[in-house]
Amino acid sequence: MCGIFGIINQHSTVVLDKNRLDKAINSIKHRGPNVQVTEIVNAHVGFGHARLSIIELGTQSDQPFHYKHLVLVFNGEIYNYIELRAELIEAGYQFSTKSDTEIIPAAYLHWGEDCVNHFNGMWAFALYDKNSDELFCSRDRFGVKPFNYTFFEGAFIFASEIKAILTYEPKLRKPNYNSISRYCRETIGAQSKETWFEGISRLPPAHNLKISNKGHEITKYWSFPKKINHEITFKEAEKEYLDLFKDSVKLRMRSDVPVGLTLSGGVDSASIACLVKKVHTQPLKAYTASFPNQPFDEYEIAKKLCNQLGFDSVEVKVEYEYYVEKLGKIVYHLESGHGSPAIYPLWHITERASEDITVFLEGQGADELLGGYINTVFVDYIRDLLSEGEISAAVDEIKLHKKNWSLKNSVLLNLRLGLSPLFRKLFRKANGLENIYAGPLKEHAPFTFDEFDLKNFSSKLNKKLSLLHQTGLVNL
Repeated sequence: MCGIFGIINQHSTVVLDKNRLDKAINSIKHRGPNVQVTEIVNAHVGFGHARLSIIELGTQSDQPFHYKHLVLVFNGEIYNYIELRAELIEAGYQFSTKSDTEIIPAAYLHWGEDCVNHFNGMWAFALYDKNSDELFCSRDRFGVKPFNYTFFEGAFIFASEIKAILTYEPKLRKPNYNSISRYCRETIGAQSKETWFEGISRLPPAHNLKISNKGHEITKYWSFPKKINHEITFKEAEKEYLDLFKDSVKLRMRSDVPVGLTLSGGVDSASIACLVKKVHTQPLKAYTASFPNQPFDEYEIAKKLCNQLGFDSVEVKVEYEYYVEKLGKIVYHLESGHGSPAIYPLWHITERASEDITVFLEGQGADELLGGYINTVFVDYIRDLLSEGEISAAVDEIKLHKKNWSLKNSVLLNLRLGLSPLFRKLFRKANGLENIYAGPLKEHAPFTFDEFDLKNFSSKLNKKLSLLHQTGLVNL
């Protein structure tokens, strides 16, 4: 990952301070330890970049990156950059590097704002046009890369992490109790546009943001497919999925630095490991969280697969001796609380893996795509079967579900996710949970799902999977 920072002072007379820019980007240099660069582009635009070098390691790809009259700061990877470069060269564009960074401004000149629909990757970037004095910002489809921003005293300020914004402008160090309160009550985190700091927002996934002398505009450039494709057979869909899966793994193995993978006992990470073996000839290191003498420890399963694939299995023992200290570091980097206890063993894995490698592959997102959170999606799937007249199939599914899961818990979970904010509040009051909050945490604006695109789905199951993508997955 890299770290980006920038400010555009279109409606402010405040002079940009290079020293403040340096301090801002240095506050997130853990994101990009290889090099940190800041630049005052012109009288009212300043950029900063902390680089973690992955593709083309030389200084020619350092940022802020200039391409004709465009200036870019970018965090992420455009995986199909080789294919896009060939297409753009054919269209007459020239390149001075072999990096994915240079693809972004060239693609913007060629396709305009629609360039993001040509990108296969994860990104958060800001691209400044010196000719038009406009700033074009974008965040990837699923929100893998963060983009935080604020409008303050006539300036637009953005960064990968909020601490860079606060370092540049300490006046913004104000807690957003509404957001903190939502987290405490309902573990609402990064899926919300609100952050834990007043006046600082997140750009939602699959959105662009444009700053011009006319003001600012936020637009959505991609949505989840809503209709089931009945023109394709199951076997055809299975083959297409496998082809896409293989291609995604192959593209992510493009790297000029060491690559590894995380591995658990789950189907998702195991599937990635097996495909890596097919597209990559050299053995890789696979990192697994280990909980010795615990019934949920999956290390032996992961180690067995590593032995079969010829990978180097690395056991990462999760210790709780310094739990509070490490939790403090985790919250510092996340800049909010987190709803999943898995964040703690993941911290151990990334800390250990960074000693050997720069990039690792993991299975995040598979459950949301393939219905892996069975308790969460089960009721919606049964309702789909019943609405289609598949009574016998629904009964069989219920019997099968009862062998592994509590039917009561699945129904209650579905009700909990579907309840209105008022009923959720009444439930907390009935259980006495509201009584534990005091001071500014006593009140908050209820969180609703109205801001998410959930209309006109042809299947209740697909609607729920889309909701998981837009909420829980973004938070993870």
